[in-house]
Amino acid sequence: MPAPADTPTLPDYGTTAAPRRYLRRIAGVVEDAVLLVLAVLLLPVVIYLVGTPLALCIQAIIEIVRLVS
Repeated sequence: MPAPADTPTLPDYGTTAAPRRYLRRIAGVVEDAVLLVLAVLLLPVVIYLVGTPLALCIQAIIEIVRLVS
């Protein structure tokens, strides 16, 4: 028997919402894992890219100070 015209009907999400929610949760976990792995692998690269020029500049300044003194 159909619902009366004045009664609002809700769409039936019982069969489709749960798998979508589950897949979104899995996709979120996978995305977080990939970002964590990238961060762990790229951190040493960033340290070398920033640290090497900085160390060379400091070493040059120390040598200049030794030569001047």
